[in-house]
Amino acid sequence: MHELTDREIGLISHEIDRQGLTYTLLKDELLDHICCDIEAEMENGLTFNEAYRKVKRIIGNSRIRQLQDETLYLINKKYRRMKKLMYVLGVAAPVLITIGGLMKIFHWPGAGLLITLALFTTGIVFLPVFVMVRIRDTRQQNEPVPTGLYITGMIAGMVTITGALFKVQHWPGAGIMLTLGLFTLAAIFLPMFAVVKIREAREQKVPVRSGSYIAGVIAGILFIAGALFKIQHWPGAGIVIIVSWMSVAVLFLPLLLLNVLKQTKDRVNIFFSVILVVSFVAVFVMALVRAPSRDGNAGLIFSEKSMVSNSYFLDKQNDRLVAKAQVSGPGDILNNMQAISSEADKICSFIQTAKNDIVLWFSKENQAFILSNDQIDFQQINGLNYDEPSRVVMIGSEEKAGKATELKNMLESFKLHSLALSTDENLKSFINEQIDLSVPIGSKKSWEEYYFAVNMIQTASNLSAYQLKVRILESALLREQYARLEK
Repeated sequence: MHELTDREIGLISHEIDRQGLTYTLLKDELLDHICCDIEAEMENGLTFNEAYRKVKRIIGNSRIRQLQDETLYLINKKYRRMKKLMYVLGVAAPVLITIGGLMKIFHWPGAGLLITLALFTTGIVFLPVFVMVRIRDTRQQNEPVPTGLYITGMIAGMVTITGALFKVQHWPGAGIMLTLGLFTLAAIFLPMFAVVKIREAREQKVPVRSGSYIAGVIAGILFIAGALFKIQHWPGAGIVIIVSWMSVAVLFLPLLLLNVLKQTKDRVNIFFSVILVVSFVAVFVMALVRAPSRDGNAGLIFSEKSMVSNSYFLDKQNDRLVAKAQVSGPGDILNNMQAISSEADKICSFIQTAKNDIVLWFSKENQAFILSNDQIDFQQINGLNYDEPSRVVMIGSEEKAGKATELKNMLESFKLHSLALSTDENLKSFINEQIDLSVPIGSKKSWEEYYFAVNMIQTASNLSAYQLKVRILESALLREQYARLEK
């Protein structure tokens, strides 16, 4: 096949330029297409000039400019759609997050789905679209494009938001993604942003506000560090969050505002934007600070877990003792042991169901943390510090009685049955001490309200204590009965 010379390709390129083609990407494609058509005609025996005139006649004198106009229209049409999508998502995402958060506070159904949708839309759709639009806008203004800055910010934002989504859904890997995303924002993106802005200011020969950018970077790093420690429940989170956020509030925000007030261009709008952002951050901080800390319940969580483990161990020991007694054959003593064991199992099963109902009433997502062996992972449970689930399940309402009243009746019945079976005065005294259904002197609350109208972890701990007491008494009564059997 005949190949055009560099001079012939140059003539064609010059003719394309003469017709007003300025879009470089289209010019390269069009030049390649025309050259191929000319080479094909030359294969049929035409000279270069004859082939070029024939191809030019087919294309037409104004067709090249029309092609450029049509191409740019299509590109701009796609760009306008992309920009419109960016604005829609930019408004929709925070609205969905706000509504989802409100629904979460009131425990309305669909809150988790709405928050998941908002986070997914923001991280996976909005951020990439925003970066593409921003890069194109920068190029249209004939300014250098800080591609590294945009890409770093997009990746860090996507990883952080995805980590938040995993955290909300309690999926594995949430902590790793949040740590990587926030670390990238603090250690890479913020310093890179300050460097780019300072460099742009120097290139444009405008006053460089290096102090503002440096203060902003330090404030951002401190704020992110405090949030990261708090989210991950790392040791020392309280100290880090107090030091970092107090530094931001007392030192860096006033410095930032002073620098803003020194600006002569668009001072009012910038000042208003800063105040708006600061107010939003303040509300966020107050909400986070007011939220009860999980760290303060570490002792209750450990105690509850220990009591459940001991109850489970005693249950297995008691079952083995009853099975051992069955070898001796039927009789009144065996019947007594089986009755005691059956009643204890019923009470402990009722208590475990109550605990499960409490954690699931707050959020169905807590199902993932109800483990085997009657264990609940309260370290991960949502709603640990709320008392409404306990009140609804245990106390009930005028229309429906709660489980606390039924539990009290079961414990009273077990106590009377135990006292009737035992002949050991010391054991009887121990039974009365363990199943004491009174409240401390001076309290005006009922037994139900005193022990179960409290937050979730306190209620769970109180319920687990009764589980353990029942298993201890079951063990003591079974051993007393088995001792009679051996005689």
